[in-house]
Amino acid sequence: IGARLGTVLAGFTSAELQMSDVFKVCTVSTAIALLVAIGLSRKLRLPSESSDGESGDPKPIDWRQLISLGTSLALCEFGLRHLHLVRTLWSREHVDHTFGGQIPLNLGIALLDPGSERAYVLVLAPLILTLLAVLRRKGILVTTLQKVSIVMALQLLACLLLVRASFLATDGTAVPAGWLLGVQVFTALPGFLLHPFALSLFARLVPGNRFGTMFGLWIVLHGLVNYLTILSVARALRFPPTAVFAIPTLLVLGGVCLWISQLRRLHLALQA
Repeated sequence: IGARLGTVLAGFTSAELQMSDVFKVCTVSTAIALLVAIGLSRKLRLPSESSDGESGDPKPIDWRQLISLGTSLALCEFGLRHLHLVRTLWSREHVDHTFGGQIPLNLGIALLDPGSERAYVLVLAPLILTLLAVLRRKGILVTTLQKVSIVMALQLLACLLLVRASFLATDGTAVPAGWLLGVQVFTALPGFLLHPFALSLFARLVPGNRFGTMFGLWIVLHGLVNYLTILSVARALRFPPTAVFAIPTLLVLGGVCLWISQLRRLHLALQA
């Protein structure tokens, strides 16, 4: 929260402050978050760090399952990042950021910019967590698999909204900002929750003595997705807007289909 809040504050104060002051805001808030994380880490213990220790040979890893899981999550992450970049470039010329003249242009650009999703997360995340806590008290437990499914569905819905908005701009008219606002809301939570849920699944499927390997592969996969995103966006901008937004939609759709195909196996593996 500290790191994200610092970025939000920097965005709102960049017009009044020097860039050095903006970086100070980010640095101080991130430092606070780091101190909180250090304090919490003293109370957390991974299963592999238990006092009982582990004996015998290391447990085997189901690489086929992990590769399938990593591919589905990487496709969704790839599509989400691709969507952010092309949406930013496309919206500058095809979207009415003033909401029909109701708000200033600068405010509209700030509300619809992908960087402002952190502000949406700061508002939506506590509401979602509160809702999950209420459901838990009523005996309704939302599993990690169900949470990931909901996040992927929201992400796919955002892609479809943007494809529909691109059709509205084919005749040269400005697209109403409400379409982009809906995309902003539907992509805020997937962008914030997909990584924690993915790491939670990996941590439960990988034996405790292989956590280091799992996190190392996840970092490599994350860097590969960033690299491929830049390459794909540079080539995708040559196509019409509808085709440009169809690319992240197909990526997310592929990830969702692959996720659905392995839900049963993941459920059995988590139960075991």
